Amino acid sequence: MIALSAQPAQTRETQVAAPKGPSLNDASHPDHALHNALRSKLPSLISNETAAHVTLLAKQNGIDSPDKLQNVTVRDGKAFVMGTTPGFRAAVHLNQPAPTLEQTSAQLLAGESQQQQAQQEQQKVAMGGR
Repeated sequence: MIALSAQPAQTRETQVAAPKGPSLNDASHPDHALHNALRSKLPSLISNETAAHVTLLAKQNGIDSPDKLQNVTVRDGKAFVMGTTPGFRAAVHLNQPAPTLEQTSAQLLAGESQQQQAQQEQQKVAMGGR
């Protein structure tokens, strides 16, 4: 039983040590502006971790910049994020534990890197190269 209790703590320490790059709270993070826009529309009692998780899910659902954010509504323990493009929306359960701010920041950066690689590949194909 002691080993089971110690294992999650080690896992958490490993996960916290793994992130690379700036936090969402840092202006140099590519999604800092989106995070701030969402944060300003969420109730102040929402944790930074949960706000970061809302940012991640909004971005994964096509709301990837502040100008694409229409509204955020909190109801029945969920945050509903609406984008300016019809169909672009996200729903986040606020009562469930959110990943750490560092984990979410790193996940957003990883998605940014993958998106850039895909765009570069598309450009190569469009120019006739492979």
